[in-house]
Amino acid sequence: MSTTSILVEILIIGIQATVWLSLVVLSIFGYEWVPSAITSAKGWEGMLSVFGLGLCYTLGIFVDRAADCLMVLYHPGDTLLKSAWIRRHANVAHSDMRMRILCAQNKGADFLEHIRSRIRIVRATALNGILASFASILFLAVRTSHASPAILSIVVALGLLLSLASVLCLGVLEVTYITRLKQAKLFLSTEAGKNVAEEGKEQITSP
Repeated sequence: MSTTSILVEILIIGIQATVWLSLVVLSIFGYEWVPSAITSAKGWEGMLSVFGLGLCYTLGIFVDRAADCLMVLYHPGDTLLKSAWIRRHANVAHSDMRMRILCAQNKGADFLEHIRSRIRIVRATALNGILASFASILFLAVRTSHASPAILSIVVALGLLLSLASVLCLGVLEVTYITRLKQAKLFLSTEAGKNVAEEGKEQITSP
């Protein structure tokens, strides 16, 4: 996987984290100072952009590692594989020729890394969704007059829905990754066995 791809992934995760972190900061310090801060920042846009990207990247690394540690405790892919329907379709995927062709073209590793990239973004989105919900509730309760039970319930429901959808996508991606990894391993081991056998035949037949 290229360094640029990893950089973009971490930045996406960091931008997500910046949203809920900004809500927390505004909840603590208020937002009356924002217009004057924007006015004062004129002429410093380039430096602030570099600083902002650096902050997003740092937050992205932190959230990515935190999400990775949390997912060690629970893998939604394992839960999905308990379903007979999921297992049956996962087994059918072993007969798919796509992975064989990719491995034959030495592109199997890139394809697996692409799946890992999507897993990284989705699992971080699940964590960011939960944190954004709490940050939104804090901001509404502390800094606005719209913290009615109905609105707070909607915010919580939307945050949970986003997180649950992300966890479900994470489970599907994990099943896909495990299936393709096993298929690639089987194909490569079979090809290695064929190569060894062919080399043995050549040695036997050679004068």
